[in-house]
Amino acid sequence: MVTGSFRYDGSSKFAEGHKWGFFPSGAFAWKMGNEQFIKNLHVFNDLKLRLSYGKTGNQAIGSNNSQPLLGSTQIGTIGDARVFPIGPTSPGNKDLRWEKTTQQNIGLDFGVWNNRISVSIDYYKTVTTDLLLGFQIPSTSGFSSIVKNAGAIQNNGVELSLNSQNFIGKFEWSTNFNIAYNKNKWKDRAGLPFAPEEEFGPVRGIYGYIVDGIWQSSDNIANSSQPLSKPGQFRFRDVNGRDTKNQFIATPDGKLNSDDRVLLGSTFPKTTMGLTNNFAYKNFGLNFFIQGLFGFKIYNQAKASFENPYNFLTLGGISKEGTNFWTSNNTGSLVPSGQANSYGGVNSVYVEDGDFVRLRNINLSYRLPFKAAWFQSANVYINLDNVLLVTKYSGLDPETANPVNTKSGSESDVYPNVKTYSLGFNINF
Repeated sequence: MVTGSFRYDGSSKFAEGHKWGFFPSGAFAWKMGNEQFIKNLHVFNDLKLRLSYGKTGNQAIGSNNSQPLLGSTQIGTIGDARVFPIGPTSPGNKDLRWEKTTQQNIGLDFGVWNNRISVSIDYYKTVTTDLLLGFQIPSTSGFSSIVKNAGAIQNNGVELSLNSQNFIGKFEWSTNFNIAYNKNKWKDRAGLPFAPEEEFGPVRGIYGYIVDGIWQSSDNIANSSQPLSKPGQFRFRDVNGRDTKNQFIATPDGKLNSDDRVLLGSTFPKTTMGLTNNFAYKNFGLNFFIQGLFGFKIYNQAKASFENPYNFLTLGGISKEGTNFWTSNNTGSLVPSGQANSYGGVNSVYVEDGDFVRLRNINLSYRLPFKAAWFQSANVYINLDNVLLVTKYSGLDPETANPVNTKSGSESDVYPNVKTYSLGFNINF
């Protein structure tokens, strides 16, 4: 089976000469299960090989970003009259064009045991170019920002989906399991900041310093890579430096600066997982859904703030761990004294694993074993949402924690997912 499509889309959001984009796609499938040499194996009830390629466009930006705009703002008065001069408010961009994503995919579908087990496996690679990004520009230009096409990112990964009919009969049990692994990276960072050795690192990476402990009064701080530090402050690892030609080298140079930031993780999960089980026996039905996200990090700014004893009055209190901060009489503590550090920012102590497994939903239902003249069927059910969370993350909820802000290094938890317990009744007329 072969299929193809050819799209030629236009958008008034883009500049003259760039409004139109060509987006083709094609796919090939071979139903191998219909071939006699496959049938002779007596293994597969269904077997299909799939190949596809396609390109899509993105125009998800505001209107008029390609056009230089005029606007008016009151700047004063003349007598009793207010003055609203008209002047440029947006520089426009005569080169603004479509953001383009190209995807390649190869997949295999098969079923065995009379299709009681069916599996789909896919490998994909996507490359997005001409990213539509907002950039700050020098205020001397008369403007603050501009939208332009810059940068490229790549995603590649594997997806697996498995469906099974475990029991069929009076007691029924079916399972759906899916798992996906994705790796992304920058192919062109478009001028965005990064640690020197990680120019092509992951999207939304967290860059910061590795903490090697707490400075003690007996340490030779003055001759270290952090001569401005004080006892009780974090001691950061000197990992990188510059040679005599000011070229980056991955060896210590006795100085602590932004070159010593390393990749501590990414806020994008590498692996996602979902598991659904459905049970049925007579008039009873039960299903539950488990979700998991793995391989991502969270910068826990809330922990950093509440462990700092200097924030006691500002925050109205500190955490239990924060009460055990370092002092000259408590030198074994791993919680810093809270004094303002001349070196710092995002660091490894407060970058935590965000991995979690959540029992997302449980639903138990009972179909009433009778009918009436005025309804066809009825059932009563109990539904539980966000029942259980298993994680090592010390914040409120790794799923709702805000990702790290790469400029300020800040992160804070918002409200965690709400546990909901409900009782319901359905009637079909």
